[in-house]
Amino acid sequence: YSVVAGKSNSSVAANNMVMMGLENAASSVNNSVLAGNLNTLQSCCNTLAVGKSNTAVGSNQTALLGELNTTGTANYSVVGGYQNTASSVNNTLIAGAGNTVRSSSNAVVAGKANTATTANQSTVLGELNNVTANWSLVGGYQNSVSANKSVVTVSYTNLTLPTIHSV
Repeated sequence: YSVVAGKSNSSVAANNMVMMGLENAASSVNNSVLAGNLNTLQSCCNTLAVGKSNTAVGSNQTALLGELNTTGTANYSVVGGYQNTASSVNNTLIAGAGNTVRSSSNAVVAGKANTATTANQSTVLGELNNVTANWSLVGGYQNSVSANKSVVTVSYTNLTLPTIHSV
């Protein structure tokens, strides 16, 4: 069963779906919800897209909330905010604006313009951080971290806290 309400919405091979709003599109979708405008789901199951111009491809048990968020193969994840991108992620939370997370599991990325690649079990908070490390905690501004099991923080007031590397 599917419920479609609004204008210019389209669905192909969609089952157990709710679609509300304007110009939403679903293709090969099961047990999913699209609400808002210009959202697209393709080959998704149990996926939620709420807001405007969110796109999910190959997502399962994933929520996109906000505007212009994109996922490619995201499982059990939440992507919220503006222009965030998740690709090949599992159990990952992304919040803020302009964050990108790739090939990561159990990661948390929040803030603005952070990048996390192969950052499993890592947390990244702040702005313009670049993390390619596992089991790491990174907070602050413009940190670049590639050593696994790192804790890195830099405050916004030019007060630099020590970098601690643990084994």
